[in-house]
Amino acid sequence: MNRKSMIALILAMVTVMSVLAGCGGSGGNSKVDSSKTHLSVLCYDGGIGSEWAKNAAKRFEEKYANVSFEEGKMGVVIDITNDKLDGKNGVTTTPYAIWFTESVNFNELIATNQIVDISDIVTGSLSEISDGADTASIEDKLAPEFKEALTAVNGSYYCVPHYEVYTGLVYDVDLFDEYGYYFSESGSFTAVAEEKTVGPDGVKGTKDDGLPSSYEELYALMDQMVADGVVPFTWVGSSENYVNDLFAGLQVAYAGKDEFMLNVTFDSSATDTQATIIESVEGDTPVEQKVTITNENGYLMTQQAGRYYAFELMEKILSNDSYHTKLDKSTSHLDTQEKFILSNLKAGEKPIAMMIEGTYWYNEATEALKRSVNTYKELAEGRRFGWMPLPVQYKGSVTEGNGRKTTVLETLNSVAFINAKFKDDAAILDLAKKFLQFCYTDESLVEFSVTTGLPKCVNYTIPEDKLALIDNYFQKDILDTKMNSDVVYPYSDNPIFVNDQNQFMFNQGSPLWAASYDGRTSTNYYTAFKAGVTAKDYFFASAMDQETWNSRYGEYLN
Repeated sequence: MNRKSMIALILAMVTVMSVLAGCGGSGGNSKVDSSKTHLSVLCYDGGIGSEWAKNAAKRFEEKYANVSFEEGKMGVVIDITNDKLDGKNGVTTTPYAIWFTESVNFNELIATNQIVDISDIVTGSLSEISDGADTASIEDKLAPEFKEALTAVNGSYYCVPHYEVYTGLVYDVDLFDEYGYYFSESGSFTAVAEEKTVGPDGVKGTKDDGLPSSYEELYALMDQMVADGVVPFTWVGSSENYVNDLFAGLQVAYAGKDEFMLNVTFDSSATDTQATIIESVEGDTPVEQKVTITNENGYLMTQQAGRYYAFELMEKILSNDSYHTKLDKSTSHLDTQEKFILSNLKAGEKPIAMMIEGTYWYNEATEALKRSVNTYKELAEGRRFGWMPLPVQYKGSVTEGNGRKTTVLETLNSVAFINAKFKDDAAILDLAKKFLQFCYTDESLVEFSVTTGLPKCVNYTIPEDKLALIDNYFQKDILDTKMNSDVVYPYSDNPIFVNDQNQFMFNQGSPLWAASYDGRTSTNYYTAFKAGVTAKDYFFASAMDQETWNSRYGEYLN
């Protein structure tokens, strides 16, 4: 072979190898292998990442290495693709057999025949897929509200809940300790554990001790921070809807689980719980009223007290530039996270105490955290950021025995399902069901949490030795929050919710946060504030009236 031929052959081999290396993205077999059955899996390309899926895929491929799903083939390859698809533009037009995604109206996907009935793997034992290690079913691990909501259409399961994300406030624990930003029983601030108040949960000796239990305390803390040269809040300047993340957290914390669920069940009788609404405002004082909620007056949930106080807090923050960082539209979420991380390290910077974010932020900030350690060495190592429990009352301070268990809201509507495009492909459907079921064994659930630092939307226990594998304070705090809080899943089998799910989803772009005023519509109060709208006016402008409610849901009313 001459020199030119040799070079041509080498270049051809390199090209082929490059093409093969670029195909797929499985747990261990990223190359196209025609001797094995391939399963295409979509992972939403967000703050959760896909490393967890690749880990599960690798174990699954090893388990079925000697099993044939198609004639003439042995073993499987799980091809994982990262993309920001949520199904709004269709599922069956895509090549992905399994979807792990977020912001999903699953009732709409069911109604349009986009996804497959998977009742058999949801209700069936996990014993076989886990080699006897897990004898429960996926259904056994679901919260009651999920069981009711996911089977509301015809009694069948078409999807399962995926990851669990809360939105609200991240706080710099090291900064709080350094400045002593904890309320003492004498009414001042302290860093001494024994002097701290009981916090929002009303229990002495828990992790929320000394943190603001009321809006009044939170306002006092903000003023103390400004006096100390500390900036209380930051959030993403490039997305005005980020403030809605805080509203969701504040509303659920103030209401508590049973009351908040009235936003989707519209049934006070189920838990003998009334809603606290703001009927009117006298001067600057909101007038609270207890109301029994039914299908007929469900519109009153848009006047829930927690919404009013959330808008009021944002108005206060925005009215004083000392309460927040400069909100530059060119500042991305990654820029904001890095600024927050560096603010208490960088000379000449004002420290930032709290950041409006979702619990996934720590995964997104991985590179920024690494850069902080590379630059500031031991000062940046072992930084402690925590998830802040939010106020449960408006005035005063929670006393011992009179608080509320930390309540958090799952906000990303994340689910997993199988594409109906493959419902008649026996081999791929069988493989897809097995892999989806495999991802909900206890082993896979624990592996997911250790890898991502986040929980799944199902019930399971993370052993202490596995928790020890997580080497940062924040993610351990999130998993502790999952295990020791009231987690609210805002789903229901009420026909009003089932047939208009988008109206009642508490994510950033939800119509729940929108208001019309002066011929304009805003999807968040931040935009309206800049147009001169007060929190009070925005609150009532965002509330639904009875006429609109009746016109939308009259067929479900008595």
